[in-house]
Amino acid sequence: MIRVAVLDDSGSVVYTVSVDDVEKLASSLPGQYEYAEAPDGVSDWDLLESWWHDGEDWAKRPRRPSKHYTWDPSGRAWTPDLDSIKQQCIRDIDDAAERRRMEDTTPGFGQVMEYQEVYRQALGVESGNSGDVSMLEADVESGLAGSIEEAAGLVIQRRHKWEALGRAIRSIRLSAKERVRAASSLEDVESIRDEAVMRIAAL
Repeated sequence: MIRVAVLDDSGSVVYTVSVDDVEKLASSLPGQYEYAEAPDGVSDWDLLESWWHDGEDWAKRPRRPSKHYTWDPSGRAWTPDLDSIKQQCIRDIDDAAERRRMEDTTPGFGQVMEYQEVYRQALGVESGNSGDVSMLEADVESGLAGSIEEAAGLVIQRRHKWEALGRAIRSIRLSAKERVRAASSLEDVESIRDEAVMRIAAL
């Protein structure tokens, strides 16, 4: 039996197979595939992950930097898929923004509803048209405030602080994402992402 590697048009290994008749295998392959006898002493897994064939001989590829890189057989190097890397960097920026927001809030849909309701009650107290103040009463009962009026003031103060933080995050996030989309090099894309993540974390 002969161990043979089936290759795509970049020389990368698609799969390996052991056959008695190599010519028969060759005649059954689609036109975009080639084949080469697998090198001795190299496991199938290692061959799939780390080796390629240049049409004449086997060579070991350098380690792939990430899934966003493709093998360039002409340059014999991994080349960045810039569009894919841009999408990942945009996700990184959005993730950094969400992490920073969560430092000042409690996650969960029910918690969002609670924030909205206590803010509505606080605005009512501030305007002199208060009705239900049960959320604010909970703040007083828990010792967070000495009175309904004080509780309302604290809620509004926290809301304004949150809105200011949100505006700052949004400004950095949207600006950085547009710059990433417009960037033309890997270095610029990653630099923009790193700067944005750092600035958001520092807020």
